[in-house]
Amino acid sequence: MSTINDIFLGCKRGDAQSQKLLYKQYGPVLKGICGRYFKDTALCSDMLQDTFIKIFDKISQFNEEGSFEGWMKRIAVTTCIDYIRKNKTRFTAEEIDANSDFVQENEEEEYNIVNEILEIGFSKQVLFDFLHQLPDKQRLIFNLFCLDKLTHKEIAEKLDTSEAMSRKLLCKSRETLRVLLTQYVQQHKMLVKT
Repeated sequence: MSTINDIFLGCKRGDAQSQKLLYKQYGPVLKGICGRYFKDTALCSDMLQDTFIKIFDKISQFNEEGSFEGWMKRIAVTTCIDYIRKNKTRFTAEEIDANSDFVQENEEEEYNIVNEILEIGFSKQVLFDFLHQLPDKQRLIFNLFCLDKLTHKEIAEKLDTSEAMSRKLLCKSRETLRVLLTQYVQQHKMLVKT
């Protein structure tokens, strides 16, 4: 059985068998990342394919400092963001209600909704299903901040928007997820009682 180092070296040489092994080993992980950004399964598959094309094209640039898996995950996220940007997902000022009582919360609290869902005993698939019910822009910001661990400043730079827009959409996404979670729990309790 080949080690990840053997597979990596084979991919650097352009060995098709090594590329196939890398795809087999990391395809599901990277598809999961793409799937968090896109509801459409065909688009998700396209992003996965584009991700692997970039990995194979740029593998010689990986300097072996840090995690190879982390490097591939960053390529997957960047591929998704690039697609979103190119397809003109724009964040406009109208999306922030100027009269809202938006209060900047402790950013560490933003991660709690993910932990809350998982600690209740729901699977990652349930979280994934909840994410797909979010409006596109809320899902994008939630993914970037809570799951991919970008700061609001980094998100603003990548998406050509403001930090305030990022914070507001994150706040909205958390509110939406809490409503979905509450509905899911109530519905599940009703099913258990009958």
